[in-house]
Amino acid sequence: MLNTIEQTVKKAHSVKAAAQQFDASVPFVRNQIRDGNLKAKKIGRKVVILDSDLQMYLENQPDYKTNKQEKN
Repeated sequence: MLNTIEQTVKKAHSVKAAAQQFDASVPFVRNQIRDGNLKAKKIGRKVVILDSDLQMYLENQPDYKTNKQEKN
């Protein structure tokens, strides 16, 4: 009998976990939420970010351009 490994997909992230996911600070993530750039939900006293909202935020960020790319 084969053993299968189930992947656990997180549906929501804490502010700290979201910051760690894209190597940002917690205050930066909180500012993005406050400014309306990143959607978040309040559950009791906790603020959570849905995985779909975090992915959409990351996809909507501008592409990084190097100096070489800007000259062309």
